[in-house]
Amino acid sequence: MELPNGVENDDTRSIMLSRGCGSEVFLIHVKESLLRIFHNDNGVDWFLVHSICLREVCANLGMADWPPLDGHTHGVKIRAVGDNAKFVLLDLFGAIVFLDITSKQAQKLYEMRQEDGTLIDRNNQSESKKGVSSCSSAQ
Repeated sequence: MELPNGVENDDTRSIMLSRGCGSEVFLIHVKESLLRIFHNDNGVDWFLVHSICLREVCANLGMADWPPLDGHTHGVKIRAVGDNAKFVLLDLFGAIVFLDITSKQAQKLYEMRQEDGTLIDRNNQSESKKGVSSCSSAQ
């Protein structure tokens, strides 16, 4: 199955799949501060169903001043997704954030403290870094 346009599998925890009903599949992709959710129910075509600016939905969490990443997504990682792409757990620069996709409401669940060290991505052993750029709808 091919990835949707503008989506690359680059081993940075920027893509995750969510199962839907029957043979439906959702693909969740984050690049910089833009979270996009695609739907596929026939195994061939992907359709964009949600595009969410993380800077906007997380502004009330005290996370609005994210420095740019110059096109990279090192500070934003997808940690888990719910069935039917109902929610996403994100690692935003050391803060674990629950995002309800339907309501576009975000809640900070945990924030790393300096004495905690850094979060380690066990899949590629890279440490979380600070920074993200503003939203862009470029696909």
